[in-house]
Amino acid sequence: VSYVWNSDYGGLDWPKKRTTVLKIKAPERPFYWRATALDAFVGDNWREDLVATQPRVTAGDRAELVPRSRDWIEQEVTIAGLRDRHLVGADEPVAYEPTGMPSVSYAKGGIALVVPGQTRGKTYFVWSSVRHPTPKQLVRSRPEYPMEITIDRGLSVPPFGTPGRDLIVREKIATHTSPYSLLYREAKRIVGRAHNPYAAVVAIESWLRDSGRFAYDEHPPAVPGVPPLVAFVTETKRGYCQHFAGAMALMLRYLGIPARVAAGFASGTYSDGTWTVNDHDAHTWVEVWFRGHGWLPFDPTPGRGRLDASYSASSKSFDASAAAALVGAGSAIQRLLQSEAFQSNSNVRGEHARSVPVAPPNNHRTLLLVGLILLALAGLGLSVFLLKAVRRRVRYLNADPRRVSAACRRELSEILLDQRIPVPSSATLRELGELLDSELEVRADTLVAAAGGARFASPASAGHEARRTRDEARDLRRVLRRRLSLVDRLSGALSLRSLRRA
Repeated sequence: VSYVWNSDYGGLDWPKKRTTVLKIKAPERPFYWRATALDAFVGDNWREDLVATQPRVTAGDRAELVPRSRDWIEQEVTIAGLRDRHLVGADEPVAYEPTGMPSVSYAKGGIALVVPGQTRGKTYFVWSSVRHPTPKQLVRSRPEYPMEITIDRGLSVPPFGTPGRDLIVREKIATHTSPYSLLYREAKRIVGRAHNPYAAVVAIESWLRDSGRFAYDEHPPAVPGVPPLVAFVTETKRGYCQHFAGAMALMLRYLGIPARVAAGFASGTYSDGTWTVNDHDAHTWVEVWFRGHGWLPFDPTPGRGRLDASYSASSKSFDASAAAALVGAGSAIQRLLQSEAFQSNSNVRGEHARSVPVAPPNNHRTLLLVGLILLALAGLGLSVFLLKAVRRRVRYLNADPRRVSAACRRELSEILLDQRIPVPSSATLRELGELLDSELEVRADTLVAAAGGARFASPASAGHEARRTRDEARDLRRVLRRRLSLVDRLSGALSLRSLRRA
């Protein structure tokens, strides 16, 4: 069995008899087996770019775009009925050991190619970087990307969150690819005022997986004169995995989020330590790049597979209610995630949807008791909040610059503790600032510098540095209110962790 991985929207015709293409010894959890990444959008199609790179043949190497702290998954792949020049591995392959293979070349994105092709019965080893960040971690990932986001070879757009980017993108689309203005407009409508890339990604993935809007169809109708992906999203709403993945990746790029199409195979079936993959498991999905996490898979195609990752709507462990709380109160994305139709639809939420909790019968005595408990908890929460606010204010009223510096150090420590981030009691101001940057993605350099000046500067300038410390601390609190989700802000305000440290 052979494949052409570049996108083709003309329809699918599967052979009636299923053929085993790969046998893979790997852990018993569902992986997607990736053959290649289609990272170039040319004309109306996603294609391999295949930029040559140095080989990675042992597990001792590290890919520069893969987080170094992640564990690697080892796989032993045996070629059965597959005739293809791509080596296949889980998620994002980062190292290969193609012992006994003919000449192997490597391309960026974890792609390995065998020349002249693979041989039936041959076995090779692959190490993959498999990440499972939580939705909370992805919400905190800032849209800081190496360069402008390339749509195709003639069009690049500013990253997500760039001021004034909408006008820039609309002007560029009008000049380069005007038929796709409808796709960009639809992407903006779906994500609304998404506050972070993850909110936009999960919105589009969930929207496409909603079988009330879209249908999986291996012979979808064509619309003359309209690009296939535009017709799929705006008119027919019928297609197969290449339509779903291609549309999602392109919409994300228009929004300024790095995305590409991945091609390979869904998990297959597991028995006795081995995954058996057949030709009908061939599949395409989407990979999205997040700062600090690298390329992560998402699957917008309803009913075709499931990812073992709680951040994706295609996973059976996806918690729609928790994700809704993180992406922003009152948003269209939140309303979609909280809808009963979304939470009960197995196509949307992987193969096995989690049941939706049902409210208990309306019992007046129970409601009264619950109300009293909630009132007591609200009173306790308000007391904790006021105690923290008063204590912070009193600390900064001190005229001694050294005490102001100490107040700053205590505040940084308490912010981290209340967000459930471990803080050594001996941590310095600089170390606390580094923790804020790495864990909450909030820069505190200027505050740390001012507090350091208040503590160590000459008496003539220490007073000025103390005043600057108060101002910078106030600015930091404003940044945190914007950066953290409502759930994080509330849990931090009511947390007792910092009070225990006092």
